[in-house]
Amino acid sequence: MNSFARWSGWFALVLVFATATVFLSSWQFDRREEKVDQIELVQNNYNAPVQTLDQVAPNGDLPTENEWKRVELAGRYLTDYVYLVRNRPLNGQPGFLQLVPFQTNSGQIVAIERGWMPTGNMQDSPDFIPRVESEQKTVIVRLRHNEPEVNRSAPEGQIENINLLRFAEITGLTVEQDFYGRLASEIPASSEYATPMPMPRMDEGNHLSYALQWILFGVMAFVAFGWALRQELRYRAGKVKEKKKDFDSNVEDQLLDSAEAERMQ
Repeated sequence: MNSFARWSGWFALVLVFATATVFLSSWQFDRREEKVDQIELVQNNYNAPVQTLDQVAPNGDLPTENEWKRVELAGRYLTDYVYLVRNRPLNGQPGFLQLVPFQTNSGQIVAIERGWMPTGNMQDSPDFIPRVESEQKTVIVRLRHNEPEVNRSAPEGQIENINLLRFAEITGLTVEQDFYGRLASEIPASSEYATPMPMPRMDEGNHLSYALQWILFGVMAFVAFGWALRQELRYRAGKVKEKKKDFDSNVEDQLLDSAEAERMQ
């Protein structure tokens, strides 16, 4: 293979690698943008003034820009349908969420997530499950979007995730909304509560640094190619000097020369 073909092959390889780094960098920029949008949404809506359900989710649909907003509901928990949502870690500890349907005075049913409980010490369920009261209540909830359906099963009394079609299926209730509520407060207060889920972390992650790293890798590939090509061209032009022997080799040669001189005397 001649020199031109060899270096053309290396250049093609560098181009492929650099193209890959561009796509990976763009992907990280997109992920960062999504994360920043989510953070801004939470910051704008989390403590916004309380509104009615019709104001925030007209016609039973929750617009993306209204997620996390607080709404006030009046009605009763349907205590015959208390479920545990599986696989919900909090601060590195496995646990469950408590999900209960709430029927408003107008007859609407809204699934409400009432908090978190750690997995039990001896079984795959919490050691303590807060009692849900059926008396008339006024609750404040933050609206969350329906979660996607998952292809797995759960034991009786539990549900795989907060997918409202699945929730309606296992309870037999009519749940028409594409959202659920995360409990913020209720009046009168219950005697028992699960641990409230905290506000989402306002951390965009390392996506920006990863994106910049991929750009740097692409640039470095061209720099390395250019350096290697320049070295070969200089060598062919006779401009590359023979490497000097290292220090240890020089010392060894001097000792051998001295020993030879003494022997000859």
